[in-house]
Amino acid sequence: MDARADGRTVITDESAGLLAGIPDGVLTGDADVETTATRYENWLRTGALPGTIRR
Repeated sequence: MDARADGRTVITDESAGLLAGIPDGVLTGDADVETTATRYENWLRTGALPGTIRR
């Protein structure tokens, strides 16, 4: 939220797992998926929005 100067309050749930809200298999792809190391903080600064793809 700091990366975009978003003033909303974040409420955490310490009992939830790291990916608790994500259905199984969503973060994985088939054998054709290209991957690379990306830091979440750096990705936020790119301005990428959910649902957008930059090639």
